[in-house]
Amino acid sequence: MYKDGLWMTVETHGLGVGPGNFEAVMRSGVVPYNTYGQVDPHNAYLEILSQYGVAVFVLFMFWVASCFSVARHAVSRHDSHAGAWGVTVVAILVGASLSALASSTYFNASFNWMAIATVILAVANLERQAIGLDKLESRTPDMVS
Repeated sequence: MYKDGLWMTVETHGLGVGPGNFEAVMRSGVVPYNTYGQVDPHNAYLEILSQYGVAVFVLFMFWVASCFSVARHAVSRHDSHAGAWGVTVVAILVGASLSALASSTYFNASFNWMAIATVILAVANLERQAIGLDKLESRTPDMVS
């Protein structure tokens, strides 16, 4: 199944087969590997790569890495509130990353969309707080009124 997903990516020159088309391509019989009737990718990463292409996959992975980076910096700050949110973001991302390897229905579960929304909001808030802290730290004493 994984080889077929990678084949779809290569066959479309990295553009992907289109949203929701993984199963259709698998059912069409044009794939080179026999999956004995299995048509679901059972891997969210492979699903993104084979359906949406390399560019979207790279953007998605960059977003995940950026979220980890923001969370890591939040944990290292001396702010217990930001640190708690940083740990929460890391825990959600690790859990979501592992569960994305297990099921082809990963994106259908409402819990996963709630987790993604929580990560987006938490990271946006942590970034905003970090920018605010950087501005305060860069002020000289005569600038503070």
